[in-house]
Amino acid sequence: MLFANKLPFFRRFDTAPIVHRFFSKTLIYCAAVFLIRFLERLVKYWVAGGTLSGNSGILHDSFFVESIYRHSDLVFVLFLIYTAGSELNSLFGNGELIKILFSRRSSELKLNRRQRVRTLVKLSRLTETHTLDELRDRNTAAHLEMIDMITN
Repeated sequence: MLFANKLPFFRRFDTAPIVHRFFSKTLIYCAAVFLIRFLERLVKYWVAGGTLSGNSGILHDSFFVESIYRHSDLVFVLFLIYTAGSELNSLFGNGELIKILFSRRSSELKLNRRQRVRTLVKLSRLTETHTLDELRDRNTAAHLEMIDMITN
C-alpha cells in the first residue's frame, strides 16, 4: 500500500465520485500486490537457477494458476473494505467514522441530524424574512435569534 500510495497517478481519483475512488484505488492496490508477488516469485526462480530464455517455467508454474486466482478475490475484497473505510473516514473527517460506528448510538445520530436540518431550515427562513443589514446589526432581534441558533 505504501508503494501504491506513492504512485504519481494515485491522487488522480480524489476528485472522482466516491464509488469510483473505492474501485480505482482498490484496483491499483491489487495490481501493486500482483506485481510485487510476481517479482518476488521471479527472484526466487532466478535464485533457484532458472532462466528467462525460451519457454519460461515461472509462467507455467502453479503460482499463477492457484495462488493468484485463489487469493485475488480475498485481496480485492480486503482492499475494497480498506479503501471504503479510509475514503469514508476522510469524507466525514478524521476519526468521525470510528465515533459513528463504535461510540455513538444510532438514535443519537438521528436526533443530531434532525436537529441540524431543523436549524438550517430556521436559518434559511430567517435569512428570507430579514435583510442582511438586520442580521449584521447586533442590536436587532433577528441578529440575536441567528446567534442563538448558531451557538445552540
